[in-house]
Amino acid sequence: MIEKLERTTQLFQFADKYKGSYNNALKPFVFPFYYSYSGYKDELLWGAAWLHKATKNPMYLNYIKVNGQILGAAEFDNTFGWDNKHAGARILVSKGTVPP
Repeated sequence: MIEKLERTTQLFQFADKYKGSYNNALKPFVFPFYYSYSGYKDELLWGAAWLHKATKNPMYLNYIKVNGQILGAAEFDNTFGWDNKHAGARILVSKGTVPP
């Protein structure tokens, strides 16, 4: 379990360091079969929310606080799906920060 969590943390750090959509590099190969219209920002928030839940490390909650506006956390779209995870990230964060 620890090894998977370490790899997940490394993957999140990589994604944060090299921000961007794979669509730009792989568009001829993946479009129209799979194309992310929302981009990568919701996935970074989604990943940080899950890592906060899994580790209880306040660093991930702080990441969301610092980067949330830039990554679209305030978007009013409450739809959750494979291409938009903003609503899911909000729910995960609220469940982890609000006392039961």
